Amino acid sequence: MSDCNFGIQHYLNTINHYLEAGYHIGPVSDYFQQKIYDKQILLRHDVDLSLDYALDMALLEKDHDIHATYYILLQTGLYNALSREGTRKIREIKEAGHEIGLHIDSRYYLGQIEFSMLEHIAQCNVMSWCHHLITITPSLTIARDAAKIPYKYLSDSAMNWREGCWCNHINRYDKLQILIHPAWRMVSPSGLRTKWEILEDLEEKAKGNLALSFRDFRDLVKSYEQTVTVYS
Repeated sequence: MSDCNFGIQHYLNTINHYLEAGYHIGPVSDYFQQKIYDKQILLRHDVDLSLDYALDMALLEKDHDIHATYYILLQTGLYNALSREGTRKIREIKEAGHEIGLHIDSRYYLGQIEFSMLEHIAQCNVMSWCHHLITITPSLTIARDAAKIPYKYLSDSAMNWREGCWCNHINRYDKLQILIHPAWRMVSPSGLRTKWEILEDLEEKAKGNLALSFRDFRDLVKSYEQTVTVYS
């Protein structure tokens, strides 16, 4: 397929080409629940950088009847799954028809409690997990590891398809696990920006969110001081 890029339209076109070729596309839990098809894609999104853009992708996929697994980090400084906003966004991803899985940074893994915490946040069962930075962090032995699924694995990690764009693998493999990182597409819907430009945008947005949090806290303090003054 020509004109490969990281834009939204190419993503949707590729999905449609796989569907036209007879592939069933669904979340990673299909495999663990033994929902096996002759031609199948397990579609997943590792949420490494931003819950905002993960939610944007989840809503886009909902509009196109696409169902995927979103793997959420609890141990990261880039977003806060335990905050009010983080919890709301994760639940909205689930309510858009997607599966929630646990993304684990094994350097800081707290154990089974992380699964329980994410289940409380998302208000659903967590069926599987996947490793964050798998080549540079310690290995883990936990059941239902997405990496152990014996399907052909293709990933756009670091905005680089190491075996060529996934659009070029239609009918090469009957069963695939496809990892798409939401930020690479949702920050730059046209697919024309570099990963460095995308990361700069994310950095600026993170600063904005932090500033907003401080403003919210400042307003809360003001409100508290006024309440104390009134009732003291």
